[in-house]
Amino acid sequence: MTTLSILELVEQCDNYTSKEDLPFLSPNRTQIGLITPAVLAALLSTERKKELFDFGDDFVKLKPGSVDDISKRIAALIKDWKKADTFDCLRGWRNELYPVLSESRLYKI
Repeated sequence: MTTLSILELVEQCDNYTSKEDLPFLSPNRTQIGLITPAVLAALLSTERKKELFDFGDDFVKLKPGSVDDISKRIAALIKDWKKADTFDCLRGWRNELYPVLSESRLYKI
């Protein structure tokens, strides 16, 4: 049996790839996730897009702001999506916040 380092184990588990997904970047351009085509379409159609995101040909980036400000803006967007029934997966969402760590900043999304 081969013993794996923690990094090797994580690399084996973290193997999701899709050429259709775009990197989701923090204001400092650190990747914090992926944007699927369905989420991109919803982002592009929301009135909140200009206050929240910068869109490139191959990325979506959060606009600068304090951690609390960004977290509140994202929460408002997701609540809008839940109210409009934009995504099935939000039907059971109970407004829980999920921590997203990026360059030592903890966003609550």
